[in-house]
Amino acid sequence: MKNPTEKTTKSLWNWKALLLCHLAIAFLLGTFLWPVTSEYWDILDRSFFSFINSSLEGNKTWQIFWAFANHRNADWVEDVCFLLFFIAYVRSVNGLSKERKIAQMLFCTLFSALVIFSINHMIFRELISVYRSSPSIVVEGSIRISKIFRWISIKDSSYKCFPSDHATTALLFAVSYSFFANRKLAIIACLYTVFLCMPRLILGAHWLSDVIVGGGSITILFLGWALCTPLHHRITNYCERMVRFCYFWRRKTSTV
Repeated sequence: MKNPTEKTTKSLWNWKALLLCHLAIAFLLGTFLWPVTSEYWDILDRSFFSFINSSLEGNKTWQIFWAFANHRNADWVEDVCFLLFFIAYVRSVNGLSKERKIAQMLFCTLFSALVIFSINHMIFRELISVYRSSPSIVVEGSIRISKIFRWISIKDSSYKCFPSDHATTALLFAVSYSFFANRKLAIIACLYTVFLCMPRLILGAHWLSDVIVGGGSITILFLGWALCTPLHHRITNYCERMVRFCYFWRRKTSTV
């Protein structure tokens, strides 16, 4: 009898979805790079930043909230929230074994970490070096929280703001998690991802296009090839075997 998680390689290829992923990437990058349409991205970027950044004016409580939300230590809180999402999925009932669910979450974590390190850090930061100043540097009169609260270390400016590492991480999490989780958990994860992208947008460390075009294109490309092909199934199967081995080893050592 076949394992219910086993599928044929042919059935795991979703060519239609994979084609749509590449068309979406072509649209995003094409409109962003083509001079005729890039002007509209520039208008959207400046209008969006001016609107959300102006909300900080004269509101100390709002300023402090986003200052702490943008602090480096906030990343630890975000990691805890990711862990809680994973636990919620593992505890949910959808006909899969606990080992399979853990393996799926391991896939989400390992694949996202690999993409962030290899693409955002190694290629865009070390090899390509895309120089683009953040809105807090370009837009005159922008509210700089780092100038208001000098006692807290936050990121509200960058000369290499494209693409947004923070947004790429959040988007990779949202898409990969939503692929496996039920609708309720997926909606909550997507709303949380929007919140994760906001601190650096409000404070001016990134343009909106750094998130949509930069982080979005990377997310669509790599998760498209991971989730619309047998790749995710093979990696998840390997992770599941590792999890089962760990469970077996744990029971074996506990009985000794």
